[in-house]
Amino acid sequence: MNRLRTFSNSWSSWRSFSESSAVEEIVNDSLLDDNDDDDELWGVEEELKEGEGGEGKGLALEIWRSGAWRVYPVLFFLMLSYSIILPLLPQLCTNEFASSSAGKALKCEDFVAEEAPLSCKDAHGACVSYQAAWQFVNNSIICAAVIPLLGAASDRKGRKPILIISTLLAGSPPFLLLFSGKFKVLYPVISLATGLGPLGTCLAITSDLIQKKNRSQAMSIVLGNIFLSITIGPLFVHFLTARGITLAACTLSASSLLLACSTVPESLQTHDSKRAVKVKGILKRSWSIKALFRARTFVLIASISFIGSMTSEGSQEVSAQFLQIVNGFSIADQANLLVAIGLVGLFTQFLLTPMLLSRVGPKSEKFVIVIVNFFLVFVNLAIAFFSKNKLLASTLISAGFAGMISFTVATGILSKAVSVRHQGLVTGVISGIRQQAYGIGSVLYALIFGACADYFPGAPFVFSAILMVFSGLLAFFLDNQSIDIDDL
Repeated sequence: MNRLRTFSNSWSSWRSFSESSAVEEIVNDSLLDDNDDDDELWGVEEELKEGEGGEGKGLALEIWRSGAWRVYPVLFFLMLSYSIILPLLPQLCTNEFASSSAGKALKCEDFVAEEAPLSCKDAHGACVSYQAAWQFVNNSIICAAVIPLLGAASDRKGRKPILIISTLLAGSPPFLLLFSGKFKVLYPVISLATGLGPLGTCLAITSDLIQKKNRSQAMSIVLGNIFLSITIGPLFVHFLTARGITLAACTLSASSLLLACSTVPESLQTHDSKRAVKVKGILKRSWSIKALFRARTFVLIASISFIGSMTSEGSQEVSAQFLQIVNGFSIADQANLLVAIGLVGLFTQFLLTPMLLSRVGPKSEKFVIVIVNFFLVFVNLAIAFFSKNKLLASTLISAGFAGMISFTVATGILSKAVSVRHQGLVTGVISGIRQQAYGIGSVLYALIFGACADYFPGAPFVFSAILMVFSGLLAFFLDNQSIDIDDL
């Protein structure tokens, strides 16, 4: 299950799901002046966008007519390429570290857990530590620095260039697996590729094209599209050889890049000549990062995001090795778990989340986050103490992915709270915070797992349960106040 939750969380790291509509840069002296007319222009843009939607315009019809659906195949094929190879990675890692330690080729899955050689037992901790080190480097250093810049660049230069670059990077791991096959070479690239992948940009395109009242539901469908691919991809393990799986993943990855280049339009191009961006004034004010931390809504969402990102990343980094220790999870078991996760994701993103958001008013959305986070408290405790049975362990870990509801709701709250002109900056800063959490969480959970693996391997999940209590309590204090950087 390596990197799966990060595909949903780290890719969609809130860096640029800009709620700005498609805009035209009218570059002339009057627009480049930083004056009070700026607010009026942005207000006109918001009104035009809402007016286009119409009160009676349904979500499905709006997605189709706006062209927002064009990002679905890009994400579907790219995620399908990952979900095909994901079941191979845990044992690839364990066997590579065990073989290196023993000085000979070992297949740890051939041994019963209690009778496995010491090299195999030690390999579980070595895998987690190796992954944690690269997660810290890639997320807390590289991605934390690059992602905010990508968010701002997507607001200025457009979504499509960022989409193409991120899809190209995210699609490289299957090719690396084909030509190398070494986990120690593959994992650093997977870690970086998922951190800088295209889901955030696809959410930005969705926000550009969908009106406010349908935006949270539309984002939920984008994420649900990913879980659809997760449901299908792992089944390839039962029909193809390891090389066949890798070749199929390469084909799907290349198809995703081709679709990103040829079918997805630039969502920041104008649909109306009255829409304009005052470039110079916006660029001057957009870097007022310190002002963000005086906004209560931003601070709370940033804190909730940090905790959620740290627990999700840390838990998923240790879960594959945890399951091998407690009940001997095999490649087929990993594939079945991924299918179960995909089904849970489809249910939560296509059915449960849209239903909740359609029935819960804006002032009550925070209680959805509270309920989900406290549900995750019990799920994590159950994983820690009741995972010796494979079916129960798969059920509990799959249920944990219902936490994506919190992500979707928080995404919508932030998107609606931030002014259109500062959306890229704000979400870029949030994504940088999340990337720091990914890196810190990986290292912290690796330390906990390494210290407790011999006598209580479920300790990291108990730690997650404690943190989710704090996250749920913080959500109680969320409000619907707008974040206006200029007034802070």
